[in-house]
Amino acid sequence: MKKDKLIVEWMKFASEDYETAKFLTGMIPEPLEIICFHCQQAAEKALKAYLIRKDIQPPKTHDLDELIDLCSENEVNQKLRENCILLNGYSVITRYPSPQELIVEDREMAINAAKTVLDFVKQEIE
Repeated sequence: MKKDKLIVEWMKFASEDYETAKFLTGMIPEPLEIICFHCQQAAEKALKAYLIRKDIQPPKTHDLDELIDLCSENEVNQKLRENCILLNGYSVITRYPSPQELIVEDREMAINAAKTVLDFVKQEIE
């Protein structure tokens, strides 16, 4: 698949995950774990699109720390690292039984963090 088409595909999936997270917000009961998971997935897929734009083959990983480390530019690391750290845990604690319970504030932070990552990547790849 050509580079530009692959970037569009990754961003399409990232946007769908983000929009799904927003759509699920407000459901009763609200599926906080699923919302946070989709936020993590949105950031992961957007970072993979960014890496492809920079001619870096993204690894098959869900680890946002690993992906952000591959985004070697200091600007990327400084702007996004905190958001990726926040989202990184949602790929695991939301997929397996966990004693950690999420609260509405977790959902809000996850949605904001995912939006920050997506907005940054969209701006950089356009």
